[in-house]
Amino acid sequence: MRTYLFLVLAMTLSFSVAADHHRGNGQGGPVSKLFKMADSDKDGQVSYDEHEAFIAMQADKGRERFNKMDGDDNGYISKKEAKEAGKAVRKEMMKKKKGMRAKREATREEEKLNEEN
Repeated sequence: MRTYLFLVLAMTLSFSVAADHHRGNGQGGPVSKLFKMADSDKDGQVSYDEHEAFIAMQADKGRERFNKMDGDDNGYISKKEAKEAGKAVRKEMMKKKKGMRAKREATREEEKLNEEN
């Protein structure tokens, strides 16, 4: 199963990076960000070695996520564990959103004070 997930991830990233080249200017989208991450020497191209290193890094992250979700360490993720992981991710995203909102609000307040002075 892990091998299958790794192959799907590798193929998706490979095809996505190639497809991004044909879609508009490719600036700022998720695929563009992945490309920048894979381009470790920042020469605007992803070599085979960079691609393999990026895929290995993504696989490592995938294994970490899997192990984090496998709460009982039995080597499987149950539906319950998947739901709990999803809830935890959503909770963390909401926390980040609240922090971003508070930061924006503080910036607006500071700008208002600067305008008044």
